[in-house]
Amino acid sequence: MHKILISVTAIGAALLALGISPSVAQAKSSQTISAKQAKAIQQRQKKLDKAFSQVNINRVASLDDQTSHFVLTGQTDKVAAKLPHLYKTTKAFQVTNEFNHKRATLPAGTVVQAIDDGNGNVQNFNFENLNTSKQRLIQRQLGSVAGLHVVKQTNGIAKHPYTRTTAFAYKGSASLPTLYQIKGGLLRSANKYHIQVTANNYLTYYAPHSTSSLYTQAVKIKKFKRNHASITFYLKKPLAGVKTTKVRQGKTYLYRAKLTIGHVFLDYDYSDPVGYALTINDNGKGRFGFDMSDLGNPYATQIDQTNGYWAYGYTSAQVAQSKAFVEGLYK
Repeated sequence: MHKILISVTAIGAALLALGISPSVAQAKSSQTISAKQAKAIQQRQKKLDKAFSQVNINRVASLDDQTSHFVLTGQTDKVAAKLPHLYKTTKAFQVTNEFNHKRATLPAGTVVQAIDDGNGNVQNFNFENLNTSKQRLIQRQLGSVAGLHVVKQTNGIAKHPYTRTTAFAYKGSASLPTLYQIKGGLLRSANKYHIQVTANNYLTYYAPHSTSSLYTQAVKIKKFKRNHASITFYLKKPLAGVKTTKVRQGKTYLYRAKLTIGHVFLDYDYSDPVGYALTINDNGKGRFGFDMSDLGNPYATQIDQTNGYWAYGYTSAQVAQSKAFVEGLYK
């Protein structure tokens, strides 16, 4: 019996419908795969999606280590301790940038997302999810926010956790990471548009190729709903790049954006695989996503390893850590 061969480009549309990144087809466009191989890819895709769809969407930001950039090396509890959490300052504090020529002062009561150094201090923090007015203050006083960090290394900020539940915060952490545009089945990085929820509960939009680090549009989240599978924001007005549904609220209207977990896919930088990304659906469409970093990649790689397209040399211990970490986010 002759093996039936199917062109990768011919099945690309079918794979996309199943949530499989067409980048796989692009990377292997000169090859053909059998119907049996295509079925195996579909089965692994289902396993990937099932494993990560069980994550509590309110905790997906824990899979994004953009603040720390570390690889799983220690015990799972040590890894969790290194994740960025939320703190509310009790005193004014100064920040500077990589040039260290100017300083900006942020007042007491500022909510920051940062990592505890183990001694109750923070050094770096996420600029884009600061209160919108505080973002403008820093931009105005420093100009550049590249390499932004706290001036006083012994600052005690991490001794004061911020535990309120808001549109932005969930159980001491930001509930969503920065969400980047997905286009053509690939995750587009910071030179394309992305959205972010801020500490004062605005949904902000960052335009492609903007020369400023500031958002180009910010819309107040008037109310929100959370459950295990979705976060729903009701916006005061439409926001660029976000698909919303207009709904009546008393005598006025709000604009609803419902976010849910979508497909897992192997992302590429041109033809080079760079790791797995998690899709966040906006009103049912996979418009946004984020890289799952070395926290989610080992487990995703184990599930998808027989595809043979990408392997990062994770150890069995790191895979076990990653699996335990991901499953810990199911709650």
